[in-house]
Amino acid sequence: MKNTNMHIHSKYSWDCKTELEDIVKELIDSNIYYAGICDHIEFNCEASIYVLTKFKIRNLEIDELNEKYKGKIKLLKGVEISSPHLYPNKVESLKELDLDYIMGSIHKIDRKAKTEEEKRKGSIEYYKEVLKMVEANQVDVFGHIDYINRYYKQDYSDKEIIKEIFEMIKENNKIIELNTSASRRTDDLYISFPNLEKLAMYSGIKKEITIGTDAHKLEELNYMLDENSFIAKQLGLEPVIYEKRKMIKL
Repeated sequence: MKNTNMHIHSKYSWDCKTELEDIVKELIDSNIYYAGICDHIEFNCEASIYVLTKFKIRNLEIDELNEKYKGKIKLLKGVEISSPHLYPNKVESLKELDLDYIMGSIHKIDRKAKTEEEKRKGSIEYYKEVLKMVEANQVDVFGHIDYINRYYKQDYSDKEIIKEIFEMIKENNKIIELNTSASRRTDDLYISFPNLEKLAMYSGIKKEITIGTDAHKLEELNYMLDENSFIAKQLGLEPVIYEKRKMIKL
C-alpha cells in the first residue's frame, strides 16, 4: 500500500512559507505517494473572492507539479476550514474549486483558561462546537478532534459527547483524521489527535480515517507517520484518501 499524508500546509496557508515543489521533492524522498495539500481557510478574516482566487492559483500549481512528477507522487487538492458550520454559503462557494476533499476543524479555544474549572468549561464549549460542525454535514473529514489538548495538556472531554460526535460522523458517512502532530505539540503527552482512548472508541463505531502530519515545515512531512500508522493498524482503522470529494480505499 502506498504511503499517505493527507494534512500538509504550503505557502498558500497564512502560517506557512513552504514552496509546493520543495514539499513534493521531500515527499518523494520519504516514499510518500498520496499527499493532501490542505491549506487553511479562515473565513472570519479572509474575503471569499480572495480565497477563491488564491486557491485557483494553487490548484494550477498542483496540476503542473502532478504532471511534472507523474508516477512519483499524487498531490490532492484539499482545504482546512476553521469552523465551517459558521459560514455555510461560503463553504458552498468552494464548489467551483473542484477540490478533492474538505477538512473541517475547530481552532477556537479558550486559551486563557488556567484553573481546572476554567478548563472543564472551556472543554465543554469546544466539544459543543465540534458537534455543531459535525451536525452541519458540510465537509468530508474532521481534523484533530481533540486539538484542545494542545493547550490544556490534559483531556477534559466527556465520553458521552465524544460518542455522540462519532456516531453522527458515521450517520453522515464522514470520517475523522488521525493527526500525528500531537507529540510535537503537547510535549509527548499524546501521540495523536485524537488521543488513543478516542481512537479506540472511534474504531468501535467506524473504521475509515485519514492520516496526516499537519506539516508546516519540510521536516514535519514524515513526522510520526510510521508510528501512528502502526497504531491505526492495531486498532483496525483503515487509512483512506479522497478524490473529487469521494472516499477511496487503498
